[in-house]
Amino acid sequence: MFSLFNKKRHPAAELYTHYSEDEKLTILAILFLAGTSDNNLSNSSQMNTELKFLNDVVEIFEVKARSAQQLLQSVGPDNLLIRLKAFDKAKIDIVLVMIMEMLQCDGPLNEEEVNFIIAVLDRLDISFEAFKEQLEMNKKMYNFFMK
Repeated sequence: MFSLFNKKRHPAAELYTHYSEDEKLTILAILFLAGTSDNNLSNSSQMNTELKFLNDVVEIFEVKARSAQQLLQSVGPDNLLIRLKAFDKAKIDIVLVMIMEMLQCDGPLNEEEVNFIIAVLDRLDISFEAFKEQLEMNKKMYNFFMK
């Protein structure tokens, strides 16, 4: 029977069914950190762009943003990256693309955003050169499924 309360699922949601809720919340919390890494709270259009990106991820992951914020507060930024490091390589590669999408959604990278991605790569023991090579390949796949 037809129901007004059944919400249509985002087409990309199926791609993340093999991610645990904990993995999804970890990713979302890291994306929140990426979005706030430049401390640019004065430009509302940039904040709106970042917020839209986060809301899209929340819809795709089918999780509550509040739960990701609570996770961030309870474990802290360093432990989020430790959790990310425990993901399998394919998931880490996708998360890195998502981080770059978040960092670039409001315009070109600034110094704080570059420092953020470098800190993430260092924590994951990934060289910047290896990251650039992998990013190009992963970005094509990510864009194919997400756009």
